[in-house]
Amino acid sequence: MTIVINAGLVKTLRDKTNVSMMECKHALQKTNGNIEEAIDLLRKSGIAAAVKKQSRVAAEGLVVLSSNKDKTQVAILEINCETDFVAKNSKLLDFANKVVNLILATKIFELDNLIQQKLNNQETVEEARLTLVSQLGENIVLRRIDLCTAEQGQVLGSYVHGGGVGLPAKIVSVICLEGGNADLARDIAMHAAAMRPEYITIVDVPAARLKKEEEIFMEQTKLNNSDKPEDILKKIVAGRVAKFFKEITLLDQVFVKDSEITIAKLLAKNNAKVIKMLRLEVGEGIEKK
Repeated sequence: MTIVINAGLVKTLRDKTNVSMMECKHALQKTNGNIEEAIDLLRKSGIAAAVKKQSRVAAEGLVVLSSNKDKTQVAILEINCETDFVAKNSKLLDFANKVVNLILATKIFELDNLIQQKLNNQETVEEARLTLVSQLGENIVLRRIDLCTAEQGQVLGSYVHGGGVGLPAKIVSVICLEGGNADLARDIAMHAAAMRPEYITIVDVPAARLKKEEEIFMEQTKLNNSDKPEDILKKIVAGRVAKFFKEITLLDQVFVKDSEITIAKLLAKNNAKVIKMLRLEVGEGIEKK
């Protein structure tokens, strides 16, 4: 007699193993709905053990980039692992390159959707990831993905920092310009990789971020200037805030290849405008234990 694999049965197996619903359903189909046999199957395949590793911090890893033939689209991906040793493993790099090429081919850059897509017409991205976790013995995380498309009259430039023989790339950046040329776009992408701008212009800074920084600077200023009146403190804070946001906005930064010019002036000189900026750095924002 064939057992119907309903949602309740799948959920029961998921609760026992913490494996994805899709993997649980496959295991139950292969074992004709027998929960214990399905658990054994998952353990034998290494999937259950792989899922247990997902609670471990993965702050190392690599970034990869893929572009189409006419350089009008660029996909980028950050993939994390637990150690720099595994970050250098060729299997991880091969997996990362397959995934970033899939992003470029499908135009899917939402993680929940991407992991369900087939990789090489065989297993899904999530199935391949779990297999890799079993093989390498570390938590592997697809953390951030993005896709940049140049419209008519626009040009893309990209830069990858690090990489080479045996070394994983750690930073990738992409700049989309309106006007200018590919060389200028690449120069600004290189600048973004080196100087870590968070926004293109001050206008792009969220109001909540501005308020938070003002509060922090006010508290710091009060500690060192307790004898000064409120209006003087506000002027000091305004100056510090303005300086801070110039440091984290691309257009206000001094060009890394020429200290005599800002990015804004460089763009004006070349009659160009930054339309979009992407930047990924491995482990950025992850709290390491």
